[in-house]
Amino acid sequence: PKEEFTDLCRRRFGSVVAAWRLCLDLEHAGRLSYQQLCSSARRLGFAGDLKELWKRYDPSNKGHVCLKDFDEEADAMVKSFVELVDFHYGGLEDLWRRLERDLHTRLDRKDIATVCKDLGFEHNPRKLFKCLNPHFGGTTISIHDIEPLFGMTRQLLRGQTRASRSLRDGAFPPRTAQRAAAPQGSQPLPPDATDSVSGQSAGSAPSRPPRDPRAVDTTSRTPETLRQLMTQMYGSTVAAWCKVFDPHSRGFVTHCQFCAAMPKCELFGNVQGLWTQLTGDNKYLSFANIDPAAQEQLDTLRLFLLERFGSICAGWRQGLDKANLGRLNRDDFVEACKSLEVPSPVKLKYLYRLLLARVGQVAIRLEDLRPLLVGIPSADSAAIWGAEPDLASTQSPRERAESTRQRFGQELSADPLADFRKTLIAKYGSPFAAWRKALDLDCNGLVTQADFSEACRRMGMKGSRLWKEIDLNNKGQITLQEFHAETAAGLLELETRLAERFPHPREGWHSVFDKTRQRRCDRKAFIEGCKELGVQADAARLFQLLAPELGRSFLTYDDIWLDLN
Repeated sequence: PKEEFTDLCRRRFGSVVAAWRLCLDLEHAGRLSYQQLCSSARRLGFAGDLKELWKRYDPSNKGHVCLKDFDEEADAMVKSFVELVDFHYGGLEDLWRRLERDLHTRLDRKDIATVCKDLGFEHNPRKLFKCLNPHFGGTTISIHDIEPLFGMTRQLLRGQTRASRSLRDGAFPPRTAQRAAAPQGSQPLPPDATDSVSGQSAGSAPSRPPRDPRAVDTTSRTPETLRQLMTQMYGSTVAAWCKVFDPHSRGFVTHCQFCAAMPKCELFGNVQGLWTQLTGDNKYLSFANIDPAAQEQLDTLRLFLLERFGSICAGWRQGLDKANLGRLNRDDFVEACKSLEVPSPVKLKYLYRLLLARVGQVAIRLEDLRPLLVGIPSADSAAIWGAEPDLASTQSPRERAESTRQRFGQELSADPLADFRKTLIAKYGSPFAAWRKALDLDCNGLVTQADFSEACRRMGMKGSRLWKEIDLNNKGQITLQEFHAETAAGLLELETRLAERFPHPREGWHSVFDKTRQRRCDRKAFIEGCKELGVQADAARLFQLLAPELGRSFLTYDDIWLDLN
């Protein structure tokens, strides 16, 4: 049970230290009693024998267990690193300054390795980074991520070894000797000859680099900081709300859901004060509490469409998309709103950005007007949204096929299955985007005959004939392999190569395809990343097959993999 429990901690949190911080020792006391271990193990999801687990971790009958009992190597690494940092820098803030980084900057694995080399750290820096990182699969850490761990470790060291006294007595060698023992070619950090707590060096204190005006100050947890991070991560506060906070369109979130959404917006630490600022005395949080200006823009357009057309769908068909193109770019949207004389309080370009569902999206469709329902009770949403256009009820399959041919300028061949694929690709931009947005709407990797028939009905084709041609094995369901074998093979090889080198696809994506931390990967970077991973498929062709929509010149992680947590 001991090895099973340790493996469970690593699978859930990435390391035993992260599991200790986030699940086991929630009170940061540094030790657990038998009752606390039982409660934490059940919270973790351990279903084994708790009495036997306690005997394994406490063979000497101390009456408590600590991090050292769970992972002795990790405990030694963390304590050694904390002692070295406190001795040579005086604290985390001076460590950040010696790296010539502002306190809002995050450090990656290379930065930690540089620090370890300069300090003469004896353990593996890569393992240390995993211990310090509380976010499974994360590639960077902030000062707020490791500050609680440093505080807890300092308390244990003061109570057990009197670390401060041993440091003053010269328990560690001077840094000059460590730099002499460092391998050739390394670049040690700037020397520090005096007390680093005061932030002054032997010569003059190093000047702090100028702060990037575009950077978000995550040290101040205010509503404005949250809005900036939501926009930075997801393109707008509306997109972040619909994707992270309220994906089921309930109109509100609880305190637990709010805390779970904060790490996805890269806002860490204690957010209880932020919750109080946003909600006041209320038990629930709405989007209007986060961004009242954006809520006002959405409400104004929704009320205008309801008053003028009766529903949002009718407003799209009869007002915004009169040409029946199915999509509007920014200029078309602004021109359509001006022709409808949308009230002046609406800032059209700003409203268009609020309707974009993801970063890099170049056009909106009818489904992108769903954010207009934000703030509306679930019981009233269906009536306000209205009936979506049912093309099959007004057009025969032949008429629908004829309009499709005229719309996309294609010559329908004698192969209806090839016509079906071409039509979907022409509408959505790539086979993978067509699979996600037209066929596999529930994103479970499978499409049943009912789902396929509904998609065919919307395209004006007979689904029964096409289904017989695509489901050759009569399984009753198809996968991406049957729909487009080339895309499925390329994606499978990409996922396999990432799984061979990284524990999580997100970590591999950041390390290989998004090295500049821009949350996007253009065609050139994608080709270079595939070459680095050893992907045998044509990378340029695979980039084209995975394009999420027409006109997009880059990919993001969410375009390929879904965050189903």
